[in-house]
Amino acid sequence: MEPFHQLDVALVLLINAPAGRSALLDKVIYDISDSPLLTGGVFLCFYWWLWFDDGPQRRRDVVVALVAGVLTAFASRLLQVGLPRIYLGYHYPSDVIAGDVGGRA
Repeated sequence: MEPFHQLDVALVLLINAPAGRSALLDKVIYDISDSPLLTGGVFLCFYWWLWFDDGPQRRRDVVVALVAGVLTAFASRLLQVGLPRIYLGYHYPSDVIAGDVGGRA
């Protein structure tokens, strides 16, 4: 367990390095982590539009949209929820990964 803890501490120190040096960056990251609209609402609107669009290649587009949606959900969850929580010092990286994996299971 010790090597994993050392990795967590190293990642936290790397991600938290710019914390406190820029009030604007701190405010932006805090707002991103605190806003439900930024963490999912924009993506939901985009995929809703793709789902109900009646173009000629609708089935192919829907499948592509679903695959893109799943990939985007993982990426956006990491970038918009996970990294700000690590940056703000709320969690270790392993906590974020375990919570994400556990929440999707």
